[in-house]
Amino acid sequence: MKDLTKPRAAAPFPRRRPPWEVLIAALAGALYAVAAFSKPPWHDELFTRWLSAHSFAGILDGLKGDSGPPLYYVLMHLWGGIIGDEPAILRLFSALCILMAGWFFVRIMKRIQVPLPAPALLVLFYLFPLNLFYAVEARAYALLMLLVWIFLDILFSSRRVWALSLVFALMLYTHNLAVLYLPLLILLPFAMRRLRLLGVPILAGLAYWPFLPTLLSQPRESILWMQEPFSVLKIVSFLSGMGPMGPAFPMYPINLLLRDGVPAMPLFVAACAAIIVLVGLVHREGAVRVCALGFIVTGAALLGTSALFVNIYFPSRGEALVFPFFLVTVLSVLGMFKPFVVRPFAACVLLLLLIQTVLWIPSLPDQKPLSAAAHMKPYAKSGAKIFILGPWKLTLDYYFEKAGAHAETFIVPRDQREHPGWYRCERFTPMDARSLREEAGTSPAYLFSDTGNPCDPGLRSAFPDLEVLGATGPLYFARLR
Repeated sequence: MKDLTKPRAAAPFPRRRPPWEVLIAALAGALYAVAAFSKPPWHDELFTRWLSAHSFAGILDGLKGDSGPPLYYVLMHLWGGIIGDEPAILRLFSALCILMAGWFFVRIMKRIQVPLPAPALLVLFYLFPLNLFYAVEARAYALLMLLVWIFLDILFSSRRVWALSLVFALMLYTHNLAVLYLPLLILLPFAMRRLRLLGVPILAGLAYWPFLPTLLSQPRESILWMQEPFSVLKIVSFLSGMGPMGPAFPMYPINLLLRDGVPAMPLFVAACAAIIVLVGLVHREGAVRVCALGFIVTGAALLGTSALFVNIYFPSRGEALVFPFFLVTVLSVLGMFKPFVVRPFAACVLLLLLIQTVLWIPSLPDQKPLSAAAHMKPYAKSGAKIFILGPWKLTLDYYFEKAGAHAETFIVPRDQREHPGWYRCERFTPMDARSLREEAGTSPAYLFSDTGNPCDPGLRSAFPDLEVLGATGPLYFARLR
C-alpha cells in the first residue's frame, strides 16, 4: 500500500512548444519586415503617406481629385498616428494583412481536405510571389486580399448573409476593383442554390451608397485607369504577348522571380491552368466548384473591362481579384491525386519559392532614387525653386529630405497642387508658361519632368532654352533660368 502521508515530488511543468504555424507566421513576418525596410518607397506609397496624414474629411476631399475609396487611407491614418508614418512602417500594415490572410487560407484548405499539412500550406501562401509583392507595399491590395479570404471563409462555412454583406461592403470601400466581383455575386445564389445570397450585393450596395457621389466625382481616368479603347484583336495580342502591346497578362514568371526582362508565361502553361480550372468545375467539393466559377467569371469581368478600357494595372494588380480563386482551385485539383504524388510536387514548388525568395531579398535595396536626389542637391539650395511636372512632387520631396536638400518644390500646372497624386494636365498652354515665369521670379529655377507627360511637349516649346542637367530614362532635371 502506498504511503499517502509522504510528500510527492511536483510533476514537471509540461513544456509546450509553439505550433509550427506560429513559428512560420513569425518567420514570414520577419521576412516581410526586412523587405519593408529595404525597399525604397515609390510614388503611390508616398501618396498613401500624404493622403493618410489628413483628417477623415481631408481624405474624402483628396479622393475627389484622385481615385479609390477611403477605407484603406483611414486605417493608414490610424496606423500612422499610433506607430509612425514612414513608408516602411506603413508597409507593416500590409504585411499584417497577408499574415492574417494565411490563417483563413489554411482554414479553407482544411475544410476542403487538401492532403497537405498546415505548415506546408502556410509556407506556400506566405512565399507566393503575389503575397510577397502585396505584403511589402503601402497600398490597398493586401487589405483587399485579406477581405477576399475572409469572404470565402464565411461563404464556405456559416454563409450568413449579413456577414458576407459586411465583408463585401468593406471590399468596396477598400478598392474600386472590388466592383468586378458583382457578376459572381449575382451568379452565386443560383450556383449554390441559396437564393438568400442575393441579399449580399443588395445590402453591400446600400452600405456603399453614401460614397457613390464621391466616386462619381473622381476623374474618369482614375476610376478604373481607363485609357484608349481597343479591339478584340488587341485583346489577343494583350493576352498572348504577341503584338504591338507586348506581353502584359499573364506574366507570372516576372512575378515569380520578381525581376524585369523575363519572357511572358508560355502559352502551354496558361493552357494547363485552364485545364485545371475546368476540372475544378466538376470537383466533388462545392467550395472548389465555386472557386473555379469565381476564377472564370471574375476573370471574364476583368478582361471584359479591359476590352473597353485598357490598362487596369496588369500585371500584379488585376490578378489580386482572381488569385484566391485560382490558388484554391489548383491546390484542390492537385489534392485529387494520391498523397505520394501531391507531396513531392508540393515539395518542389516550395523549394522553388524558397529559391526565388533568396534571390529576391538582395534585389530590394535600390539607391538610385536617393542618388538622383543627391545629384540634384547642389542645385536645390535655399532660395532655389524646383517646378515639378506631373505627380512626382511627393517622391522628390521625400528623397530631397533624405539627401538634405532645402529647395522649394511646386507642382505645375497650379490646378494640380491640391491633388498631387494624379496627372491632370492635358497640355501646357502659353498662359501656364507665363504663370510659371512669374512664379519663378528672379530665383534660380529648375524643372523635374517626365517625357511621357502630355504637358511636356508644350512646356519644352514654351521654354526653348531649357537646359537638361541630368536624365534617367524618361525623367529629366533641367534648368529653366
